[in-house]
Amino acid sequence: MARENEMEDFSIFNHAKIDYIFMPSKILINKTANALINPLSDKFIQILSTKDEIWAKDLLHQLIKNININPKLYELTINNKETPQIYNGLKNKQIIKLHLLKISLRNNNMSNNALPLFLIKENNESILLPSWDEDIHINDQILFACDENAIDDMEYICQNINEFNYALGTY
Repeated sequence: MARENEMEDFSIFNHAKIDYIFMPSKILINKTANALINPLSDKFIQILSTKDEIWAKDLLHQLIKNININPKLYELTINNKETPQIYNGLKNKQIIKLHLLKISLRNNNMSNNALPLFLIKENNESILLPSWDEDIHINDQILFACDENAIDDMEYICQNINEFNYALGTY
């Protein structure tokens, strides 16, 4: 392991047969980019770092069991732009549970491979590993671990009135 301070020296370190090159500037750039591009993921990682190893092992077991060994992260904000169908339903006083976003559009007897990791409520209350029975509201922010099929279904449910009504009718 070696610490490299200058990006220009990367080739020198790379050819020195070092197993791991630690570059503080690269880590800072990646951390900053992640915070800007995926703000919920960044907050989740901050909270995750305060948990113990047993908690982390349990979460890892849930991810592997419910999704796969390489889940995708998907962030969603309940608003008119990202989730117009849910937004309209909530505006019309419908009670919508997080579970709506778990519905498989391929088979209504099955659920998608997804796990809600983090929810920031409209009042800024943070919920780690929220229940699928949690009510969602306008301006809620949700971080999911899921596979590609789940992301596709969530997007269709949020954007398409027919898919939204189908999912709404199945839970």
